[in-house]
Order: sequence, then structure tokens, then C-alpha cells
Amino acid sequence: MAEFLYRHFGTRISERSSGRILRSIGWTRKTIRRIAQQRDDDLRDRYLHRISQHQSYQLAFVDESGCDRRAGYRRWGWPPKGSSPVEITKFSRGKRWHILPVYAQDGIVYD
Repeated sequence: MAEFLYRHFGTRISERSSGRILRSIGWTRKTIRRIAQQRDDDLRDRYLHRISQHQSYQLAFVDESGCDRRAGYRRWGWPPKGSSPVEITKFSRGKRWHILPVYAQDGIVYD
């Protein structure tokens, strides 16, 4: 924000001062929630309806964990009090490393 004010108005202000000003007008600093542009709410609702027909012991979940070299995403934003900062962005990755555990009702599945 300090950089934006300088570029557009030629005014230098510290990040600390900008945070203090935003707090004084009722804004809060929160973690940004990222939403994929490719998200399909109808498809997600159909999936939830479909799995609700099964018992918990019939379900197993794969938890893909991984890392890549993405950098430069903002973690924090300043929304008005009572709302969440949201950033709609294209999710793209470079080379990625994965682990793939499977979870069932009784814990991690080993085989």
C-alpha cells in the first residue's frame, strides 16, 4: 500500500503508518483466502450430496501434500472489519514434489 500511495500520489508513508490508519477506520489485517478461478460450485455440491449417501467406514481420503517453488503470493490483506480478504487468482505451479497418504476412519492406511 505504501508503494501504491507513492506511485499514484507521490506521497511517502511507512507500512506501519498505513496499518495504523487502516485500523483507525475499522479495517483489520487478516490472512488472504485464495479462491481458484477454475472452481465449480455446482460440481462441489453434487460431490457432497453423493458422498453423504455413504457411511464413514466406507470413505477413504487421499491427502496430497507437496511443495513447489511458487513465490510472491500475498499472505495478508486489509479488509473492512467483519469481512475476509479474498484474492481470485489462477493457480499454476512449476515442478512439484508430492507425498500421498490415505486416511480412513481408523487413521492412515498402510499397505
